[in-house]
Amino acid sequence: MVGARGRQAKQVSAAFVSATDKPTLREFVAIHSAAAPAECTDEHASYEGLEEHRHETGQHKAGEYARGSVQTNGIESFWALLKRSHHGTYPKVSGQRLSQCLRESTNRLNQQNRETHCQTEALADGLVGKRLMYPELQKAKQEA
Repeated sequence: MVGARGRQAKQVSAAFVSATDKPTLREFVAIHSAAAPAECTDEHASYEGLEEHRHETGQHKAGEYARGSVQTNGIESFWALLKRSHHGTYPKVSGQRLSQCLRESTNRLNQQNRETHCQTEALADGLVGKRLMYPELQKAKQEA
């Protein structure tokens, strides 16, 4: 999994990726940080050489988690919340459902600062044209 969290808007973008190599991570950074003046990452080797924007690295292995504005605490708090939901709310999430759990957690965090009526409207808009029939629910339950 890879993720980014904007400092101003505090919106999270996350994706389930099959590899953490340079091309995969650079593509994610290019898509999700186009408007960012700078990126702050951990010391993973695949982030080395990011030159599109100003790139700063926190040295977690050396015990450095913040150096002025260089920190990854926002996205790391998201990962902590995701892990807690996996252990508490969704303890039996299979690998095939992990990406759905990631999308749901991302959406929940991105909606948390919106007014209740705005959240309700977004939920209602998302339900238009979707219908879950009981046989489909039973089939999904058996597969899980």
